[in-house]
Amino acid sequence: MAQEITAQYQQSDRFKGERRFEVLNDRYLKVRNKKLKQQQKYTFELAILDPKYSTIDDRAIHWLGAIGVTALAFVAFLAYLFTHFSTSLLLSALPFFIISGLLIAAFYILYLFQSDHRFVFHTQHARYPMVDIFHHGHFKKESEAFANSLSKLIEDAKERLGYNDEELQAGEVRTLRRLSKEQVIDTNIYEQAKQRILHG
Repeated sequence: MAQEITAQYQQSDRFKGERRFEVLNDRYLKVRNKKLKQQQKYTFELAILDPKYSTIDDRAIHWLGAIGVTALAFVAFLAYLFTHFSTSLLLSALPFFIISGLLIAAFYILYLFQSDHRFVFHTQHARYPMVDIFHHGHFKKESEAFANSLSKLIEDAKERLGYNDEELQAGEVRTLRRLSKEQVIDTNIYEQAKQRILHG
């Protein structure tokens, strides 16, 4: 049976990498993740996912604090210059201004890089995170629309295929074992996930 792409979504972020999602025949999801030189590709049945996705919103606020402290030092020194102005003092202060500006820019980049805003779909039983969708900046509206669409596709696949709980658990174990063999997930993670499925 030919595989038809029935839905797709792609994201590209200079700090977080790339994501590409393709729904095939309303039954399978193909995921491609790329970050720097690392790349992952895997396909699995939608039915093994929990249709209720999680929202991850972790802000690296310590870098915002660093920006605030640097900016305060900058303003304080600027105020000192106004009260003790001289050409020689201004010239000697130029390296401080340049370094402060570079530090603020660096701290902001680190804030963007380490802050985490994602929608995550987990497997139904082992709760393994299978799908990560960026949810920040210009992605917000589109990513939320795709996450809601994917949630509906998962529900529809479960209903249409009519798998019982045992079949879903077996399918989840098979999928995670295959991904372990393909080195998409670590073997230890697979073993832990399998135990959660088998023993609740």
